[in-house]
Amino acid sequence: MTHRHERTHSTRRLIKAGVPQGTALSPLLYSAYTNDIPRSTSGVQLALFADDTALYYKNRSRTTQATILPFQRAIDELGVTLNRNLLFREHIARVRKTALFYRARLGTMLGRKSKLSKRKKRTIYKMCIRTVMTYASPVFAHAAPTALDRLQVIQNKFCRSATNAHWCDRYSILHRDLELPTISKYMKDASKRFFDIAGSHPNALLHAAVNYEPPPSTHFIRRPRNVLNDPPDAFTAAVESLNDVKDTHDRLRIGLPIS
Repeated sequence: MTHRHERTHSTRRLIKAGVPQGTALSPLLYSAYTNDIPRSTSGVQLALFADDTALYYKNRSRTTQATILPFQRAIDELGVTLNRNLLFREHIARVRKTALFYRARLGTMLGRKSKLSKRKKRTIYKMCIRTVMTYASPVFAHAAPTALDRLQVIQNKFCRSATNAHWCDRYSILHRDLELPTISKYMKDASKRFFDIAGSHPNALLHAAVNYEPPPSTHFIRRPRNVLNDPPDAFTAAVESLNDVKDTHDRLRIGLPIS
């Protein structure tokens, strides 16, 4: 029997061996598999993390044994694209492209003509699109605002499409109605949780990696901790102001004191 999914076909086959995903035996078998990888003595270094494997080799020359090694200006490590200056423009461009792809595929459910409720549309967006844009966000949340704004544009378009709003409706109001924080706010909150957990972690190496004072705001170098001290941008401040007004109105409506 042949099964069809989009443009691909597959044939049903009998699984003769294996273990169900999530069982207690799975991590043990995986550890035995990765620990069996041979270690080279020729200067090649092996780095393992979860299911990612990287091989490193250091040499002063770009040519090794008459083989020309292509120079890479950006590399992918654990799902994050890194470049020499750590500006994360390539990473943001890549996740933006992926998010647009998913948004196009989910356009029928998230579009203006969809009969899904706003709550369900928001849930699909948060699970399938926002997670793509903000994966490992504590690493790049301190990037230039002009670069991060490209991700906010995607969320703005979702808000207008999901609510079937008129072109003159402000994005800040749409965010309030959908109860969505801005991308900047979401990343800042995720960074705070990350540094709080890492700072109290028993692993000394992890604790030392995050225990530092960020450079002053006037310095030309920014580090991930800088995002914790950054004031909210104008758009985030507008959304937060509307949320405060809404919270005050809701508390008055049900008779609770205003804090």
